[in-house]
Amino acid sequence: MFGMRHLRRQAVLLLDGREIGLVVVYEESPAWAFGKFMPMDEYDRFSLMFGRWSLFLHEDDTDGHLSSLVRGELREIEREIDQHRAELRWLDTGERKPIRQVNIDGALIEWRP
Repeated sequence: MFGMRHLRRQAVLLLDGREIGLVVVYEESPAWAFGKFMPMDEYDRFSLMFGRWSLFLHEDDTDGHLSSLVRGELREIEREIDQHRAELRWLDTGERKPIRQVNIDGALIEWRP
C-alpha cells in the first residue's frame, strides 16, 4: 500500500539464556540470515569474544586474503562462540528458536537457523 513502510521482523538474541541484543532482520534464507544488531547491557560479557572475531575477520595480508594464522584464530574464536547456547526470541510471537551459529560484527549480525 502506498505510504506504508515495510516492517522488518525483530527478535531478541539470547546467549546462554541472557538477552544480549535486539536483532532487526534484513534477510532470511534456510542457510543464513542477516540483520542489524543493537546491544543490550548483557552483551558486555560477550563483547570481547565477538570483537576479537570481528578484528580477525577484517585482518588481511597484502594480497587481500586471510593468512593461515588468521584463519586458525578465526576458527578458534568461532569454536568459542559456538560453545554458547544461542537462540532468538521473536518479538511478534514470543517464540524462541535455537540458532546453530551466530556472528556479530559491530552493528551487523548473521546467523544460521
